[in-house]
Amino acid sequence: AGSTVVEAGAVQNIGSYVTVPSGSATWTVTAGGNAASVAPINLVAGSDNTLLVTGTAAAATATLLTDDNHAPTVSTNAKMRLINGLSSGTEGLQLYVDLAQVATGVTPGTASTYRAVTGSTNMYIEVKAASGTSVWTLSNRSIPGGNVYTVFVLGNASAPATTMLRDR
Repeated sequence: AGSTVVEAGAVQNIGSYVTVPSGSATWTVTAGGNAASVAPINLVAGSDNTLLVTGTAAAATATLLTDDNHAPTVSTNAKMRLINGLSSGTEGLQLYVDLAQVATGVTPGTASTYRAVTGSTNMYIEVKAASGTSVWTLSNRSIPGGNVYTVFVLGNASAPATTMLRDR
């Protein structure tokens, strides 16, 4: 609606939440000066969403993902999801928390559903390719209950940039 949501930034830039009007609006997304493909977007009032831009600068696509930043129903649990923002490939990614599979088959441009995991002061988190190859690991991480987290895998499949953010 004529407002800039995220300023131009480096590849693998993760912006903050911003408030935008609900309803339908024309979205313009550019990557490297090129217009990205953006399907019609209709935002529901009060909803939280992520606009994920994937692909190359010459052929970028924007996808709207629905977020659920409500606290877990059990206070000792945390909620986690995986977003696959790789620029190419079709291989689905898997998310493991303390060796338990939390998400599977998350293909580029998609997100897993949120899953409740038991909060821990010594959590082990791993993202694997469908082939079983480890893409990213994080160990000895304090993930307290009551919070919501997203693991982002971004960039090129041969050298992904992975990070985890606390959404709530």
